[in-house]
Amino acid sequence: MLQQYISQALSRGFSVAVLSSNSAKPNIHKVPDGFSSVTFLTYPVIDHWSLNAFLLSQRNHVAMLDLRGFKPSVIHIIDWVGLHPSILVQLRLTGAPVLRQILNFEDRCYFITPIFNSVTFDNCEPDLEPDACKDCILRRFSSKDLPRAPYFRTFLKNLSFKYLMFKSKLRQMSRNRVVLVENDIEQYFDHLLFPSQSFAEYFISHIKFQKPYSVVELGLPLPQIRPMREPNSSRPLRFIYAGGPSFLKGFQVMQDVFLQIINVTNIAFELRVYGVASKFAQQSQLSQYGNISFYDNYDVANGPDIYGWADVGIVPTHFETFCRLVREFILCGVVPISTYAFGIPDLIIHDHNGLLIEKPYHHSLFAAIQRLAEDPDLLARLRQGVHNTSVVSDEGEYNKIIPIYSDLTNRKSAIS
Repeated sequence: MLQQYISQALSRGFSVAVLSSNSAKPNIHKVPDGFSSVTFLTYPVIDHWSLNAFLLSQRNHVAMLDLRGFKPSVIHIIDWVGLHPSILVQLRLTGAPVLRQILNFEDRCYFITPIFNSVTFDNCEPDLEPDACKDCILRRFSSKDLPRAPYFRTFLKNLSFKYLMFKSKLRQMSRNRVVLVENDIEQYFDHLLFPSQSFAEYFISHIKFQKPYSVVELGLPLPQIRPMREPNSSRPLRFIYAGGPSFLKGFQVMQDVFLQIINVTNIAFELRVYGVASKFAQQSQLSQYGNISFYDNYDVANGPDIYGWADVGIVPTHFETFCRLVREFILCGVVPISTYAFGIPDLIIHDHNGLLIEKPYHHSLFAAIQRLAEDPDLLARLRQGVHNTSVVSDEGEYNKIIPIYSDLTNRKSAIS
């Protein structure tokens, strides 16, 4: 996404500097080919960002920011997870208007994605009370899968004074967080961008602000003109899943449903699973079947035909704010089966250009696959809908952002 923006900006004659975290990951600051004119800058990262980013004590610590003489006309923050609060102050001191892109819920949620307070992974509903966040954090940190779990399980077991103090601290952190984020929006940002209307409405229902905002769909760097896919009833249905082993993306749902299809139906199918490392693939019960293949790393931008092989794309995701994968499937002529997570029903019309499933996903995904297997005409009709669906390109997205840049700079000039 960042490289898309850099490419679009450079093609329009802009000077570009990129500010990113001073991460220890190898090659993270390697200058991509064709970007030699771009200035790459770094900033210090907050340890344990989700818990500490909104602590009042962080506001008193100054993280120095050296722009090396670069004087921006517009500052576009794409992702600010790990961005130290004091850097917002320094960015504001440049005098340039600040455009903040909001792609997830990190402003309010300690875990960035607000679905962890429920065993069914439902969205946290407004208005969030401090105790709701406190209980969610305690559940996550007492999980046996986290390295610090024994420490917190001891507190949970003993109900010690330290544990009671910790609960009180979490409650106060939650109160501080909503106040600080609302103040930050008003103080440091001139305009907000959301990737989908449905997520914008959700965000605004939790966080109150007066600053202007726009909804601009993320653009995809894939060919926009695609041939019409023809049905082929002589071969098995071809499915593709590309969410990796993440429970958030619905890997477990997908796995359980296809095991059920194998065990209780005669549906002939092939399945390709992308983004799953070999060690995870070997652990999956699906790996023992010859009609199911696992693939590790892939790049759809450089090889879109990996999706075009499939008839149907499985996206049983629990939470999205836009969902590039659904749009990639559509651009490759693949019929998506997905959920009503934010950003997805903004594009998919159920029974027109895809199938939308509701909770419990195991039952509804199984039923959707059965429908497609029993009704070949349904797949043909959905494929026609996919072919007629418009998806925003990377250039189209940036064409919508440019007027926002211009408006921000014009307003800043008028004020000056």
